[in-house]
Amino acid sequence: MYQELIFIKLPPEHIVTMKFILESYEGLGIIRTLNAERGRLVIIAPSDSMQTLKGLLKSLKNEIFVEEIDAPPEISSDWLMNEYFSDK
Repeated sequence: MYQELIFIKLPPEHIVTMKFILESYEGLGIIRTLNAERGRLVIIAPSDSMQTLKGLLKSLKNEIFVEEIDAPPEISSDWLMNEYFSDK
């Protein structure tokens, strides 16, 4: 069961690269684009993979300039995020 959310921002031209990297780590998390123009994404991940996921993001920081952020306003217009938060 996916339980944790990590909101990130990165240069928009790196969104596809981030998706490919995360998908190569099967089961680490699901990535969803919230705002492509602003490079805002959310990763939905199992609680037990958070340490690995945060380590991956840290290792990518200098290559694709990924940064963990607070939940952006874009989540209110995303149906999946609305579903996630309505279950809480």
